[in-house]
This record gives sequence, structure tokens and C-alpha cells, in this order.
Amino acid sequence: MQLCAALLRDPETNIGNLKQLLTYTSDADSTLVRLSIVSLTAVFVDIVPGYRIRLPTEKELQVKVSKQVAAQRKFESTLLHDYQKFLQCLEAAGRKNEEEAK
Repeated sequence: MQLCAALLRDPETNIGNLKQLLTYTSDADSTLVRLSIVSLTAVFVDIVPGYRIRLPTEKELQVKVSKQVAAQRKFESTLLHDYQKFLQCLEAAGRKNEEEAK
């Protein structure tokens, strides 16, 4: 997928592609859903940093920061938000597979 390649090339600039990839996980075509889950897994493995990400507190948000820090905060919050959505998608897919197995 071109979205994945662009994300891997420059994650900070193309972080919006995660949202587009997440839309494919709710498609009616099960093959597309599986491919998007595998693609998202590969992307997250490559772009998730090795350090803990957390959202800034209200007090931290009120402090004036440089453009670089603001961009890093935006990237990390988008990454965290989309990762949480991805985990919810995986959970829903797991439940669906359990129901189909019964």
C-alpha cells in the first residue's frame, strides 16, 4: 500500500495516513480488513518509538514551547490516539472471530 510506504518514509509528515488505514478495518470485505490489520501492525512496529508516550497534562499544554516540541507532541498524541483505535479494532475482530467459531 502506498499509504504504508509513505508513513514509513516520513512518519511525522504522513501521520494522517494512519487514520485512512484505520478506515479500512471497518470495511465489509474481510480480506481488506485482514490486509489493513497486517499493514497497520507492520507500520506500528516500525514507527512506535522505544520510549513511553503519554499525553501532556493541562499544565504542560499551557506552557509555551518551541515549534519542534509542539510538532513532536502532536505526532505523539496522534500516534497514541490511532494506536488505541487500532487496539479496539483488534479486540472487535477477535470477538467477531469468536462468535463465528461458535
